[in-house]
Amino acid sequence: MKKLFAITTLTLPLSSFSSDQDVFVGKIICKYSLTDLKGLDITYSLAPYFGREQHYYIDHRNYKAHDEKNA
Repeated sequence: MKKLFAITTLTLPLSSFSSDQDVFVGKIICKYSLTDLKGLDITYSLAPYFGREQHYYIDHRNYKAHDEKNA
């Protein structure tokens, strides 16, 4: 009985780490919209410093981020 309890206790937590088949694979595009304290759009004036958008390519194991500087 103790062995059955030990096996069940170890099996349940370890089975919760199985990989999910419904993982997201694809591309996410983040477009920046920057405003100052007065509400004016300053996206284009700060684009040389922060960029205008960032692309994320995602698969089941990792991701890669690209913007205008490292495309």
